[in-house]
Amino acid sequence: TTRQRQFHFLRTMNMKKQLYAYATPVAIGILSLFAQSINAFDVPYPEFRFREYNKLTADEKEAAAVLGYDEESWNQPKWPGEEGPVNALALTWWNNVGEDFFDYDGDGDYYEENPNFIKAAATLGFTEDVWDCWINHYDYYSWDDLVEFRFDSFYKELGWTADKWSGSDTVLPDTDGKSFAELSAEEKTAAVNVCYTQKLWDEEMLSLCVDSPRPILLNGQERSCDWVSDDLARCDLKRGEFSKHCPNTCGTCDINECVQTNLRVLWDMKDEKKIFKKCVRGLKTEKKKQRLCTEKWVGETCPETCALDKCSSQ
Repeated sequence: TTRQRQFHFLRTMNMKKQLYAYATPVAIGILSLFAQSINAFDVPYPEFRFREYNKLTADEKEAAAVLGYDEESWNQPKWPGEEGPVNALALTWWNNVGEDFFDYDGDGDYYEENPNFIKAAATLGFTEDVWDCWINHYDYYSWDDLVEFRFDSFYKELGWTADKWSGSDTVLPDTDGKSFAELSAEEKTAAVNVCYTQKLWDEEMLSLCVDSPRPILLNGQERSCDWVSDDLARCDLKRGEFSKHCPNTCGTCDINECVQTNLRVLWDMKDEKKIFKKCVRGLKTEKKKQRLCTEKWVGETCPETCALDKCSSQ
């Protein structure tokens, strides 16, 4: 599905309300987080957001509604405003907190702060960094903002320019109409670094799979899924073993969600020494399976050996 940008609509509204269109977000967290290097997975992956709607509590559903979600839009993440009204999801955290952009209380004052947003966001577990990356994908930043926070290189790789971003050049990049599978390795890497995994880029239904949180031992070096996200060509290393270990990052959930790597992963620490084991070695007895497979990281790392319920039909 083509992700049509909403800048013309949003900024026209801004002008009508006599608001500044290019307010720079007050993003202390982002400034410190990306001072040295940029990697989308340095921003915590919000598993709480990618649960199915029916798994939310009543309070969480109420909070989701304040943020602009209904059951359909929660279960199928897509660019906000692509179908239906544009809402809080289209704006940065700063805009949502500092402005009552859509006049939620109906008093005609668009300049007032919006405490309802931050309360609802906190109920679900959102922070500024998580919201701007995983929900907004920095899409409401001005191009100058992208340059300042060093996200512009990723969008340039995806074919965007300052003119395309502002809307003065109305021809969208070729990547805008491509599926994740059709992107080059460089384009996939750029997409991941602005928090588009394959499932999010292709706007697929929940639920989404997760990467293993444990690093793999590769040629004597620890290599995590964060390391893979710096260059998605690494997904193919060791005949696709990283693709098995990092299915969310690599965009291989459909084929690798219930597959595990045959390489050794960080398993334990003894006397400050790291111990790496293959899943079949670490879970070689039924007693170990029963004891360890209930631990979240083990299930995410060794779904085959743990024979998880979600994988029983695959």
